[in-house]
Amino acid sequence: MRKLSYLLAGLLLTMGLVGMTFGATKSAAKSAEKVYAVKGSISAVDTAASTVTVKAAKGDVVLTVDANTKIKVSGQSSDLNGLKVGDSVSATYKNSESKKLALSISVKASTQKK
Repeated sequence: MRKLSYLLAGLLLTMGLVGMTFGATKSAAKSAEKVYAVKGSISAVDTAASTVTVKAAKGDVVLTVDANTKIKVSGQSSDLNGLKVGDSVSATYKNSESKKLALSISVKASTQKK
């Protein structure tokens, strides 16, 4: 009888751990961050605040730029200083805390002024 009790307790513990693992996997999938895209023209660049404002069809979108943001100007890697007001851009971003964190910003070659 005692062995049966230990066996049942072990079985219940194993089932509980397996259930928690599947639950954690589902939660992680639900919390996968959604990536958004925006196209428009740059209406402001603030190097001090590390932000770029994109004037899009549905309104202005203020993007925060960090060290992981990939910026391309005419196909070449660049930084925030390479972005100019009036440039036509396409960007991807994700919502992070209370800001829109830019993942990538790409300036169309034909709009970049030399």
